Amino acid sequence: MAVMHCCAPLPPLHCTTLYSIRRPPTSRMSCSFSSHMDQQNEIGKKKFTDFPYVSVPQRNLMVELVSMLETRLNPYLQPCNLPPDVQYYHNQTGTAQASLHIRSGLESSPIYCMLGSWFSSAPTSEMWKFTSLSAFMNTSTDSPHWIIDLMQDSPTCLSVLIDLTPRKDPVVNPGYADFFYDHKGTTLDIQRQLFEGIPEANPTDLCCSVTVRSVLSPAAICFTIETGDGGAGRLEEIIRDNVRPIAKRFGWIGVLSQRGRWMKLRGLI
Repeated sequence: MAVMHCCAPLPPLHCTTLYSIRRPPTSRMSCSFSSHMDQQNEIGKKKFTDFPYVSVPQRNLMVELVSMLETRLNPYLQPCNLPPDVQYYHNQTGTAQASLHIRSGLESSPIYCMLGSWFSSAPTSEMWKFTSLSAFMNTSTDSPHWIIDLMQDSPTCLSVLIDLTPRKDPVVNPGYADFFYDHKGTTLDIQRQLFEGIPEANPTDLCCSVTVRSVLSPAAICFTIETGDGGAGRLEEIIRDNVRPIAKRFGWIGVLSQRGRWMKLRGLI
């Protein structure tokens, strides 16, 4: 964090000096503070969408998802008001960087918050890359939360979690399952089946747990991709040709269904 220093001694204070100091108009102070916050938000957002040390296909995917969510949900969200040193931080050597981006929902919106984060280490250090983007709903709707996590610990291995996590048990609420997971032919289960068709993709051990499965939806994508001899190039190809369209499809269906459900519950449609 920046530290301010005084380079010159302060002039002696006199009563006339104190009384001659005028407080700037409140409106001027408010405008100046607002402008400063807007500038800090833009800097923080730029850092958040840098996604350093990840492959170009993965960076493009995350930038597209952030843009899609913020474009569709922006009317319901407040600006990110985290301090600059929380929005972006790194270690002393610069070999590890991280970013946190949180936008709270307006009181009148169905959004609790949009949460994005990433952590990346330089290729010369122990490799670990994590990117995450989520949209959490509040209690004014029963719409699912939306989440995507990409975790990479080697150039040839990527763990993927994409889901619309249910707010009601889809087993005992079939109408809820039909609305969100098989609505108007845009079934999310088809997207999961497309992922299963990737030869290098296998279900992760974590998602085989009964406890974890009880939190995720029936259509959750929870896989680990290992390209082995195919190398990093093959992994980038899978991210570009398979993960990207499926993740965007999940995001698009999620955003539309969340907004539609909220409007239906409020009698707007």
